[in-house]
Amino acid sequence: MFIKVKLEYEEEIDTSKNYLYMPNHVSILDAPLMFAYTPHIINALEAEDHFKWPLYGKIITKWGNIPVNRKNAKSSYTSMMKAKDVLQKRNSILIYPEGGRTTDGKLKRFKKLPFHLAKEAGTSIIPMGISGLYNINHKGSLLFNWGKITIKFGKIISAEEISKMTEDELLLRVRSDIENLISRNS
Repeated sequence: MFIKVKLEYEEEIDTSKNYLYMPNHVSILDAPLMFAYTPHIINALEAEDHFKWPLYGKIITKWGNIPVNRKNAKSSYTSMMKAKDVLQKRNSILIYPEGGRTTDGKLKRFKKLPFHLAKEAGTSIIPMGISGLYNINHKGSLLFNWGKITIKFGKIISAEEISKMTEDELLLRVRSDIENLISRNS
């Protein structure tokens, strides 16, 4: 399998600061690509069933990823508080605002948890757009094709900007930013 990766940045990322990275969720390859190409060592919020997968579960546990039970609000809140603690220790977090992989290549409805976390933690967000990966591998496909993907790091939404927005306004802003990043990469 050969994948050519192109990285684009709308602005310089200060690696001395921590961020919430928020990309669209396309493929099972997203996580390894994010860990390889984000300029920070990151922890991720990840579906708790992934922690039960034989090899992958051990790897993500060692990385310090945080399990999320997407069907249980109380458990999701506990995971969010763990993520807040990680952010307060100056680490960065990766969270997919869709909560799961797309089935058709388009953005799914966004969950509110990532935006509640951003406001609670007072952390800046970097919206990200991943393009080209759906044709390489997508949910439900066992095939991996050759291809080129673009990972675009959008304009940083500062903690100060976030503090002036409601969670719904923030959700709409990040969604719009990701949609624009994806459409400019296609």
